[in-house]
Amino acid sequence: MIQDYDVISCKGLPLFEKARIKAPFSYSTQLEERACFFYVLDGSYETIDPFGTVVLDSKEALIKRCGQHISKYIKTPEKSQCEAVVIYFYPEIIKEAYKNEIPDFLTDSKKALPPIRFSSSDLIDSFISNLMIYFEEKNLMDDELAIIKLKEIILLLLKTEQQPSVLRFFSDIFFPSKLKFTSIIENNLYSRVTIDQLAFLCGMSVSSFKREFNKQYQESPAKYLKRRKLAHAAKLLTTSSDRISDIAYDCGFEDVTTFSNVFRLEFNISPSDYRKSQNTNSLNQSGK
Repeated sequence: MIQDYDVISCKGLPLFEKARIKAPFSYSTQLEERACFFYVLDGSYETIDPFGTVVLDSKEALIKRCGQHISKYIKTPEKSQCEAVVIYFYPEIIKEAYKNEIPDFLTDSKKALPPIRFSSSDLIDSFISNLMIYFEEKNLMDDELAIIKLKEIILLLLKTEQQPSVLRFFSDIFFPSKLKFTSIIENNLYSRVTIDQLAFLCGMSVSSFKREFNKQYQESPAKYLKRRKLAHAAKLLTTSSDRISDIAYDCGFEDVTTFSNVFRLEFNISPSDYRKSQNTNSLNQSGK
């Protein structure tokens, strides 16, 4: 549930947003022709898009094309709410910022790029702290200053270790390209999404999505995704010492109970007993 929301606009478009969300809370949205910088002030946030899943904690950030995506604000034992700031990058406003001439450093890629994650940075943290002042004193902000702040965050992102990726990413705003259907599926094999949500990420109706899926994989989405998730889980049970609850989460199951029930139905054995049996087999093989 949204507890507090504020926005600063430029040229009639929302440019800077600030929100406080009571977790857990999730929603799906489609915002074309723009990218965004998402900064978590406090709490935990998960975003799922055609490239897969990214989880952010306090003072972490990412830059991504908006497009179709699913946002999840996560409740943790320590935090029951999430606060975040979003900065939008519109091609028309960036052109305005650079006097209607796209700078060369923003036009060197023609390839769709995944979100870029940023850890805590003094430069970016300071920028966000300064930006918060303008939410309280909106009379200080006008279009000219908003564009200056937009150019400032672009330049700061270009000072990070991810500079090469940032350069390529910004060019994709001006020359957008889409992922193939199968790439979106493979990127989200272990995301915690429903069939309806996966269809949304592909920009398709559920019926069209199912037809295309059967055409590409010769199997229904539900059967294919379950089979791939369980195969991955079985591998992790054998090759890792991760907790079963962590494996369930990493393989895209909402909780360990659901995972255990589905696993038992498929393999006629519980995940814990499967791990024990595989470890025993490995010991027997090594002893020969």
